[in-house]
Amino acid sequence: MTADAPRLRAYLPHAEQKPVLFMPRQDWDTLGLELGKMVPVAIEKTPMAKVSSDASVLGVVAQRFSNATAEVLVYRDDPKDNPNRVNADVYLAWLDLPSHQSFNQIVQAASTQDNTNLRHFLNENVVLVKQDPDDRHRGPHLPPTVRMTLRADSSTSSTGAV
Repeated sequence: MTADAPRLRAYLPHAEQKPVLFMPRQDWDTLGLELGKMVPVAIEKTPMAKVSSDASVLGVVAQRFSNATAEVLVYRDDPKDNPNRVNADVYLAWLDLPSHQSFNQIVQAASTQDNTNLRHFLNENVVLVKQDPDDRHRGPHLPPTVRMTLRADSSTSSTGAV
C-alpha cells in the first residue's frame, strides 16, 4: 500500500502561499543529481510537465545544494516579455522535509501526526515549492551555465531531449 498524507498535501500550499507539487522520489532519483552540479532534466519526467503544453520550454535544469535541498529551474520563452523573454520558474525541492527546522510546526499546523505513514510518504516523495520570481525570472537569453549544461546533454544524448 502506498502511503499518503492528504492533510500535509493540503496544508503546504496554504502555508507557503505558493504552488506545491509532489514528485515520486524514484523519479527524482533518476535525475542523477550530484551535490553542486547542474544537470539537465527532461520536463516530461517532472510534475511541471504541463508547462510544456502551455509554453515554449527552452530547457530545464536542476541542482542539489545539500542532502535536504535542491532547485529545479524551468526556462520558458515568453514573447510578450520581449526583450527579456526568457523566463525562469524556480522550484525549491525539499528532499528531506523532516530535517526542516519547522517540521514539527508544519506537522502540527497540518493537523497530522509524525508517524510511520507520514515518514513513508515523505520517503516516497520530494516536495517542490514554486518560488516567487527573483532576479533570474526574466532575461534576454539563457544563462551561460544553463546553456552549457543543456548543450553538453544534447551532445551526449541520442534524443537531444532537454
